[in-house]
Amino acid sequence: MALAISAGMALVSVEQSVAALVAGVVCVAPNAYFAWRASMERSPARLLAQAVARVVVTLALMAAAMAVLRPAPMGFFTAFVAMQLMYLVGAWTPGQAGLTTTQQVRQALARQAVAREAGFGRASAAGDSGNSETVDKG
Repeated sequence: MALAISAGMALVSVEQSVAALVAGVVCVAPNAYFAWRASMERSPARLLAQAVARVVVTLALMAAAMAVLRPAPMGFFTAFVAMQLMYLVGAWTPGQAGLTTTQQVRQALARQAVAREAGFGRASAAGDSGNSETVDKG
């Protein structure tokens, strides 16, 4: 998204284009790190703390970019706001761009539960703890 906005801003000026790229880094870097950490996190309290930290890091990166790089405001804020709006658009369009509907999530969870029950049933019937692999001797 930042690249598309940057290409559009290149029609205005190179400074606006560079500012859009800086906004892309400021927006994507904390969100990518949060997504990576959230994929491994199971504690709701820690997940919430990481989300708050993501916002703080985003604001700190924005302040640092403004102070050090001094990007063109129009290009920077246009790209930043557009990229933030993409999170809302993504949330409102289930089934698009890898997102799933609530029904698809429920179906996947039901399949996992059935597989888990079947796996536990085999392990207890075989008399092992379920930690070893089952070998078919047929």
